[in-house]
Amino acid sequence: MSEAGQLRVGLIGFGKMGRHHLTSIMAAGLGKVVGVADPLVDSDAVADCADPPPRLFDTAARMLEETRPDVVHIVTPPSTHADLALLALESGAHVYVEKPFTPGVKEAERVLQVAEEKGLLVCAGHQVLFEKAAVKAAGAARILGSKVHVHSYFSFRQSRRNLTPLEQAVDILPHAVYPLLAFLEENSSGPGVELRSLNVTAEGEVQAIVRRGSASGVLVVALAGRPVRHTLEVVGTNGALKADFVSGAVTRLPGPGASAIAAVLAPYITSMQTVIGSTLGFASMFRNMKIAYKGLPPLFGAFYSSILESKPSPVSPEAILGTVALCESVESALREVERDCEEQARIRLEEGERQQAPTPAQTVLVTGATGFLGQALVRELLQSGLGVRALCRRVPAYSRRVAGVQYVACDLAVAVNPEHMKGVETVLHCAAETAGGVTEHQKNSIDATGNLLKAAAAAGIRRFVQVSSIAVAVSSKQYGRPVDEQAPVLENSAERGPYVWGKLESEKLAVQLGDSLGVEVRIVRPGPLVDFDAFSPPGRLGRDLGPRFVAVGMPSHRLAVCGVSTAATVLRYYVEKFDTAPPVLNLLEPQVPTRRELIEALRKIRPDLKVWWLPSIFLRVSSPFLKLLQRVLLGSKKPLDVYAAFASERYDTKLSASLVREASAVRQSAKNSI
Repeated sequence: MSEAGQLRVGLIGFGKMGRHHLTSIMAAGLGKVVGVADPLVDSDAVADCADPPPRLFDTAARMLEETRPDVVHIVTPPSTHADLALLALESGAHVYVEKPFTPGVKEAERVLQVAEEKGLLVCAGHQVLFEKAAVKAAGAARILGSKVHVHSYFSFRQSRRNLTPLEQAVDILPHAVYPLLAFLEENSSGPGVELRSLNVTAEGEVQAIVRRGSASGVLVVALAGRPVRHTLEVVGTNGALKADFVSGAVTRLPGPGASAIAAVLAPYITSMQTVIGSTLGFASMFRNMKIAYKGLPPLFGAFYSSILESKPSPVSPEAILGTVALCESVESALREVERDCEEQARIRLEEGERQQAPTPAQTVLVTGATGFLGQALVRELLQSGLGVRALCRRVPAYSRRVAGVQYVACDLAVAVNPEHMKGVETVLHCAAETAGGVTEHQKNSIDATGNLLKAAAAAGIRRFVQVSSIAVAVSSKQYGRPVDEQAPVLENSAERGPYVWGKLESEKLAVQLGDSLGVEVRIVRPGPLVDFDAFSPPGRLGRDLGPRFVAVGMPSHRLAVCGVSTAATVLRYYVEKFDTAPPVLNLLEPQVPTRRELIEALRKIRPDLKVWWLPSIFLRVSSPFLKLLQRVLLGSKKPLDVYAAFASERYDTKLSASLVREASAVRQSAKNSI
């Protein structure tokens, strides 16, 4: 054991969630991370998160052997949880396993059995139960009498593009299940929880009805439902409560509430509790923005205290098994529905491919083909009679493929086999990291670009188009006039965030390697991409506040964007006219739309929308105060310039307009000749 009564902690897995664990372990105060095992992370990434940094190992076995931790956190893909948990238990360490605990009950039972045999504790990632809202709700539930009904609802925004909707649903499912089971089991009679009804879809929607004794429970998980919510409602024989895990508010209505006056007062009582509870909850959240998952530090503290005091784990084996069992049943149903849908998608795909032109004019290699731009691009290329080979981290499901595209599994950040380039004449490199910090962008944007270019050169390809971002150029204020293709790039791109930094460094690397390897590189820098047929507003336009949209600036001010179809058309033109295409292009809509026009495009999708216009002068005046507020409340050393974030940038679109016209003309000519 460490000094000062702190446990020695080992961390297996250091992705985004692993870093949250490290921060929360330090916040809990009862443990010290002595080792991190992750073969894909470098020492700099670990050093950025802790001082002094823990030792970094490429394997869990080495970390366990050399650091001998008292407790191990497993924050890796779910399929590895059981094996790693058993490895840690065999080394004599207590184990914390992130959700989902294990894919199935058999693996969970094995982990818990070994832990019991060795006298060690196991804890699961049920952190929502340790957030303030859940703790308040648990206290209030004791006065509600016998449980009648518990409703757990979780609507979630698809946050990871590399996951299918089903995989996303399975990933978040435990956070809806274990609160439901926890509140059903309190003061409920009966054997165990029974699954009475289950309805699922291939899009990841889940509705389940469970029962324990005389109490029923409803579980709803929705990826498409809006607004995003995570709530738990408990109805008893002596009142009801509702916990909102997003705002932290808990509303309580104790007592029978059967009289007319009680029915009249109920909405006023709950409304007041919601306002007060949400205000306090969000204030608490903003006071400590460094902790993203507020339930982790108290859960870690409770688990570590249990170890130090030889008490049972704060998450019981019964709670773990019950959660895993229900999740396994739901996942099994989801997989079955997905298999049926995939079989139908396979048949449609094969039929579509039989109708494709047998001999394409040339083969184009596209990265990022499953992304927003990539999907529009591959369709544009196919319609022009070009063959398309798509390099993807993994081959997408049939339902997400485009007929005629040859998909090849390849992780650009690791290596690119030159064989994947066989028969290719032009590379369109659209893939890039869109989330995470410097480490993720270094790996998935910069390193990926280098690997791809080297493989292209080794395969004899001499035409390479790097899709960058217009955000890498200096502002018009710095340039002294509207930004054109001759404008210099940013000197310190990191100030605009990891995404812009990654884009700029990738662009620089592409040019440098192209020169040294004999590959001709063209740079295309699209503006903010939008789909005018299914419009989603760019960040500079304003912010969505539910039924209202706060539009920043004056309605007549212009805001440069690039339609995704425009980008696809121009990139196809670069394939067909590579030799004469400009070496650098700032790609924007030829007629820069006004903010009012963009709002009208949004209203076509959301006719109910109410718009509030916020003149940018207010942000200009308040920007210094908002920066100070970020430093005080968030501890931010580099606060965001809110005014600059929404300001309209000025661009010279003459070259872009010329290319768009010419590309459209070439496209129309090709259509007429068919």
